[in-house]
Amino acid sequence: MNIEIDIRLKSKKVVLNIGEIAVPAHFKNPNLDKILMHHQDYICNEYLDPIIVDSNNVIIDGYISYLIHKGYGHEKVDVYKIYTDVRF
Repeated sequence: MNIEIDIRLKSKKVVLNIGEIAVPAHFKNPNLDKILMHHQDYICNEYLDPIIVDSNNVIIDGYISYLIHKGYGHEKVDVYKIYTDVRF
C-alpha cells in the first residue's frame, strides 16, 4: 500500500521571553571562536542569526544567538516558530 504524505513547514515570527526558550540537553558549549565571530557581527552590524524554535519553544537552530541575547540580559527576543502541517 502506497500512501502519499504532504508535509509542509510553516514559520511565524514571534516574540518570546528568553526564559520561555528551552535548550535541548544534547546542545553542547559551542566553539569559542564561533561565539566570538557571531558576537563581533552583533557588535559591528547589530545582526544575529535568527533563533528557530519548534512549537514547544525548544531551540532547533540559533543557539549562539540565544546565548548572546542571554549574555546581554535581553528579556525578550524575536524567534521563528516552526509548525508542521501534515496531510494524507
